[in-house]
Amino acid sequence: SEMCIRDRQSTWERAKLCEEIKRLLKKQQALLSSLCESKLHFSKEDERMRAEIGLHKMLIEELNLKRDQMKSRKEELKQLKKEEDQRHFNKQRLFLALLRHE
Repeated sequence: SEMCIRDRQSTWERAKLCEEIKRLLKKQQALLSSLCESKLHFSKEDERMRAEIGLHKMLIEELNLKRDQMKSRKEELKQLKKEEDQRHFNKQRLFLALLRHE
């Protein structure tokens, strides 16, 4: 009789443990699913951010190129202005020389 009570008690305890294990396994499965979804989300987000960074790098290169072109254009304009000033100065000298000879 005492043996039967212990058997029933240990059967009941085993059943409780099985239920607890099943509950913990379900919880673990849910956590793993959540982790996989998060990982997928983050890898998509990572991919999107890498694409954005690539785009920004291209824009920066384009802006640097334009800046360099503007710098060289500015230098060209400076040079043209110098040449124009020199021509104007030469014309004035020529004009003054002509006035002196008259």
